[in-house]
Amino acid sequence: MDATRARAMAADEILHRRWGEVGFGDLDDDERETLALWWLEADTANGGFEQFLWNSAGDLLPIALSGLRRVGAEGTLTAVTEAVAVLGPDYPADRMVRDAVLADLVTRLGQDTYDHLFDEVTDIIADNVDNFLETALLELADRYGVSVD
Repeated sequence: MDATRARAMAADEILHRRWGEVGFGDLDDDERETLALWWLEADTANGGFEQFLWNSAGDLLPIALSGLRRVGAEGTLTAVTEAVAVLGPDYPADRMVRDAVLADLVTRLGQDTYDHLFDEVTDIIADNVDNFLETALLELADRYGVSVD
């Protein structure tokens, strides 16, 4: 493993340990944004962008968008922003509301159309176009004083 990847992984371990120790609310903005980016990437890799939206991690989308802006991930930011526009002018951060909006989309569009609605943003995140998560983790690695020999 190269040193850059090792530093990012070390920062990820520290971040997740801090999250467990102090809770999400007591992390600082950069740490919360990085966790939101972690969930965006993980859920999308596991089941597509729609899985992120359907899961409770979708509550973190506004924080993830802030994180994408902070790390300069303009391509991913644009793709995600355009994708969630189908949910209406105000993103439903509450999961129950979001689930109802998504279910309505399935009904209005039909399952076949809905199944491909988020393909483009899923591909952009999966292809790691902007390397957003590693960038965020490396910023934390600098802050945490992570070095790899």
